[in-house]
Amino acid sequence: MSSRTNRVTILAISKLLNFAVQFLTPIFLVRIIDRELYGQYKEFFVYASLLGTFIAFSIKYNLLYFISKNPNGIKYYVSNTIFLELVTCLIGIIAVFVFKSTIINASSFNFFFLLLVYLIFTKNFDFLEAFWLSQKKSSYVFYYSLIFAVLRVIFVVLTAYLTKDVISILYTVILFEFLRLLFSISYTIYKKLLVLKLDYKFLKEQLVYIVPLGLAGLLVDFNSDVSKIVISTNLGPSALALYAIGSQRVPLISIIQTSIADVIFPDMAEKVKDEPLHALSLWKRANILYLFLLVPLFYLQLYYAELIIKVLFTKDYLGSVSLFQIYLGFFLLQCFEMGIPIRVKNKNRHLLVGHILYTIIHMGVLYLLYYFIGFLGPAIAFVFMETLFVIYFGYIILKIYNINLKELFYWRKIFTIILAGLVCVPILFAGSLLNLNDVVTALLFGTVYIILYLIIISRFHFEETDMFLFKISRKFGLEHRWKKSA
Repeated sequence: MSSRTNRVTILAISKLLNFAVQFLTPIFLVRIIDRELYGQYKEFFVYASLLGTFIAFSIKYNLLYFISKNPNGIKYYVSNTIFLELVTCLIGIIAVFVFKSTIINASSFNFFFLLLVYLIFTKNFDFLEAFWLSQKKSSYVFYYSLIFAVLRVIFVVLTAYLTKDVISILYTVILFEFLRLLFSISYTIYKKLLVLKLDYKFLKEQLVYIVPLGLAGLLVDFNSDVSKIVISTNLGPSALALYAIGSQRVPLISIIQTSIADVIFPDMAEKVKDEPLHALSLWKRANILYLFLLVPLFYLQLYYAELIIKVLFTKDYLGSVSLFQIYLGFFLLQCFEMGIPIRVKNKNRHLLVGHILYTIIHMGVLYLLYYFIGFLGPAIAFVFMETLFVIYFGYIILKIYNINLKELFYWRKIFTIILAGLVCVPILFAGSLLNLNDVVTALLFGTVYIILYLIIISRFHFEETDMFLFKISRKFGLEHRWKKSA
């Protein structure tokens, strides 16, 4: 547990720092370029994300599963992964060309050539983070992602300041993705991970795993991005800029989730065959840790939503506050990554069927709510569908592991953590009674809120939270004080 917690901590801190660095990009860009230009910048990445999902097909994540099960086949699994990425990239680029006129007509400016180059650079040799995680080398991910993120943000912001031109900004982004590709190729060659002859036995195993998982992942990302496509196509880049800011905290949600998931998945894959319920308990404990970390963020962001938007993104983006609060419903839902217990059992067809149903229902609900509500409709549709399918996949897990509803989660811990966060909220209301600067009030009473929350949680002595808090306290040399208080 200690080693696993340490890896989660390193990876979570890594991704939090990476996010913090990348988060600076919109904060600076909204002050350098106007809302229309920022909307065009985001428009490019909406298409890049959507099309990139089709090309990537979740191929790299097979390494987390297979290398953990068979460490002796590393070179073959990596080589097959690189080959599959090359094939899907080629097919994807051809498909993008087929829809060239549709993309150009739907977008507010012509970025087609840049889109092709970006997809080629980002979707080949894209396996290093998954490979390192399968080797339990979380620190490698830390340095790799952080260094590239810092350099990219610096040069993107500098380009925006000097040129005020979206195309120039995109050229800078593409340059850094090219450098990342060169690094990945060089590392692969240096570590002799590439075998030119394919192992068809391994390849068949990988395809059986990848195809349903890739299709499910494709549908997940499609459902996440389709609302932005609807907003961009119907309301234009200025509205998309508001929508992008309103959903800005979504990467923060996935940071802690993927940090925990990427660490426990290989461990679960090792244990699930002989000890399925023990493997499931790792996931249940991860849910508690994830919930513990996000509950205070949920309440703080909900209460200070308007201040967050105004301070970070200027008054021009206050129109995104309601959207921001709606998407916070996604916060608590994402504390339960329902796909992991299904994936470690290699029951990916259930994920595929579920996400096909999700997509069909989602498209209907999305357009219905957009028609009646407008700008906020797609966000409400998304949160509604996420709620519905947490319930659906929970039912699938009950069947696969042959357990009852009581055994699905650590229910008492879940409700205790949520209520602990809620009980502390009056502290935030008390802050509004003082005649202080809004930012000072938020920082002061937000800090008091978190301290009170941690004190309450620590009194329950949940193993998951105690271990995490001890690790953090040890980083600051406070482990003796923590032990004493505990």
